[in-house]
Amino acid sequence: MYRDRVIEDAIKEVANSFPSVVIYGSRQVGKSTTVNHIFGNKIRKVTLDDGDLRALAKNSAKFH
Repeated sequence: MYRDRVIEDAIKEVANSFPSVVIYGSRQVGKSTTVNHIFGNKIRKVTLDDGDLRALAKNSAKFH
């Protein structure tokens, strides 16, 4: 069962203004669940759980 969150409206507003949005926080608090509830499969989601992707993001010249 999904619990509505106060942050939902802010996420929607920011997503309408910017091409990408970063949502970060402690593990297991509902970040992915909230994003999936709001957007479903309408957007591309990227996590840095995969070690290779995390290393690529960390070492990419675009991020320095």
